[in-house]
Amino acid sequence: MLEPRISRNRDKRESVMLRATVWSPGARVPSEHRLRNLSISGAGISHDGRLRRGDELRVSIGQVVDVPAIVMWVTPDAAGIRFGYPIDVAAARKRGTSYMPAQSGWVGTMNDAYRK
Repeated sequence: MLEPRISRNRDKRESVMLRATVWSPGARVPSEHRLRNLSISGAGISHDGRLRRGDELRVSIGQVVDVPAIVMWVTPDAAGIRFGYPIDVAAARKRGTSYMPAQSGWVGTMNDAYRK
């Protein structure tokens, strides 16, 4: 379990326009959030009011995948999270690998010219 702590040594934060995939407590599916800023130790993210101070999360940003994090502060539309360990900001800025199945059920072949 990550313990909330306040650090007086703030890492350099960069303003960014990135997306993060966040697994929240009790969520069956992850949610997508816009990152407002990013550092090696944490990030500021936009949210819809569901996050609470102390929530333990799993976060993926770009090529940085499944990082444990804790919500340190919350406003109605933003939250500050602290990562469980320092991340590679350059890797977070890179586009993540994506997986797309070849086809899904009958919908995958619906417009396939070879299946007519």
